[in-house]
Amino acid sequence: MTIFLKNRFLAIAIVSIFALVSCKSSDTTIVIEDAPISAGPADTTVQESTNDRFQQLTIGEVMPIRSIDPLFVENAAGMRAVQLLYEGLVRYDENGEIVPAVAKDWTVGSDNLTYRFNLKSDIFYHDSDIFPNGLGRKLTARDVKYVFERMGKADVPDRAAQLFMNIRGFEPYYQEQRQVLQPEDRQLKSISGIQVPNDSTITFSLIEPDPNFINKLAAPYAVIYPREAVTSNGFKATGSGPFKLSQKRSDSLYIFSKFENYRIENQPVLNRVDIRTRSDEMILFQAMSRGDIQLMPQLGPRQILEIINSDGELKNGLSNEYKLTKAGGSTMYTLHYNTGSDTQQSHVDNALNTVEKDSILAHIPNNVVRLNWSVPIPSGFTPPDTLSSSYSSDAFVQYFYSSLSRQLAQENITFEMKSTRVLNRNIELFFRQILPLYEGYKAHNASTEPLVQLFVESLALNQKQVDAIKLNAFPWWIDLRETTVGLNKNR
Repeated sequence: MTIFLKNRFLAIAIVSIFALVSCKSSDTTIVIEDAPISAGPADTTVQESTNDRFQQLTIGEVMPIRSIDPLFVENAAGMRAVQLLYEGLVRYDENGEIVPAVAKDWTVGSDNLTYRFNLKSDIFYHDSDIFPNGLGRKLTARDVKYVFERMGKADVPDRAAQLFMNIRGFEPYYQEQRQVLQPEDRQLKSISGIQVPNDSTITFSLIEPDPNFINKLAAPYAVIYPREAVTSNGFKATGSGPFKLSQKRSDSLYIFSKFENYRIENQPVLNRVDIRTRSDEMILFQAMSRGDIQLMPQLGPRQILEIINSDGELKNGLSNEYKLTKAGGSTMYTLHYNTGSDTQQSHVDNALNTVEKDSILAHIPNNVVRLNWSVPIPSGFTPPDTLSSSYSSDAFVQYFYSSLSRQLAQENITFEMKSTRVLNRNIELFFRQILPLYEGYKAHNASTEPLVQLFVESLALNQKQVDAIKLNAFPWWIDLRETTVGLNKNR
C-alpha cells in the first residue's frame, strides 16, 4: 500500500492511497514531500520588511553546552544547538509528528522488520576545511551508515547506541567494540542489519518490530554528518542543517551563520544565531531586558520566581514586551540512592524525611514544577551526620539541593554536592535528568526506584519582536528556520 503525504503549513494531508495487491505480502511506502513553509499571501509584507536587512537572533541558555558533537550532547541546550547544524533521516515538526529531513521517502516491510530509506538528491554539507577543496560535498547513504557505526564505538557515550540495539547486528558490533580492546582483534567491521545498496538508499533490518523506530531516528543523537568530521584532532561540527558553525568562543558562546545552500529555498530567514550560555540565570534575564538576548528557550527556577506569577503566567508589566510560550511538555528529574554507598539507604531515607517536602520548591508555582516525594519512611534508624550527592550543573537540581541543604542544616545534617560526576562509596545521592525522545520514552538503565521526582514544565521567553519560533512538547526541540527578528518598537 503506497501512501503519499504532503506537508504544508505543518499539517499532513493524505493526497492519495493506492492499493497494490500481492499474493504474498506488501510493503508500505511513505512519501512525505516538503512543501515550501514560507508564509502565505497575508504574510508577504512581513517577509519583505525583514528579508532586506541582516537579522540576528541571540539565545540565552542557562545550561552549558560542552559539545556539539551529536553523540556527546548531554542536555536540552546542546540538543537545541545540534538542531541548528544537522538533520537526520527524519525529524519532528511543531506538532510532534514525523516529517522527512534528508530522507525523501521510506518503505516499511510487511513484517515491520525492514525499513528502506531513499535520500533526497539535493542535500549538501556545509563548506568546511574537512573537505579537500573546502566545499561541502553531497550527503550519501554511506554517511548514514557511518553515523550508526560510530554510535557503537568505545570512545563515544552509549546513549545513541541504546536506542538502536534492535537493529540486527548492532548489539554484537557494540559489544565487540567495547570489550575487544585491540582494534586488530575485532572481527565485526560493520553492522549486518544496515545495508547501502547505492548512494541514495539505506536499509535497516530489525530483530523484532519496534513501533518507535522512526521516532528514534528523529532524536538529536541520530542526525547525519560526514565521516570527515571525525578527525585526529577531534570532531569538526559539519552538517547539512539550516545553520553552520562560524565560531566558538569557549563553551559560553557559539556563533552560527545562515547556510545558503540549505535544502529548502529561502530558509532560514535569520542570517545569524548566537547562543550564549551563563549559569547565573538573572544575568541572562538582565541581558534580555537590555535587548542583548531575544530568546531564552528554557527558563530556570530563579527566572521563574522572578517573572512568573502564582498562576504560571507572566507577572504584570512584562507581557507588553515579552511572550511566554508553554510548549506542553516537561522534563523529569529523578533523585536516586546510590546502592554503592557506604551509608545504608534506611539512614539516608531517615535524613530526607526530616525535611518539610512541601517547602523544598517554595514559591515556584506547582503548575510549573511538580514534586513527587516517594522517600520510604523507615523506623528506628538514626540519620547520618553528613549527606552528599554527585555534581550536577543543572539549575533545577542545584535549586533543589540548595533548599534541601538549608533544611537538613536545621537538623544538624551537613549536605554537600561533591565536585565529582562519578558515583563512589562516599556519595549517597544522585539526580538523573530524563528528556523524552518520543512519546512513552523510558531512559535506559533505570537504577533504583526514585526517591523524588521533579516534573518541570517547558517554558520559553522571547522578546515580542521575535516571530515564528517553533517549539513542541519535547523540551529539547526547536525550529528556527522561519524565525524573524523585527525592530523593537518599545526601545
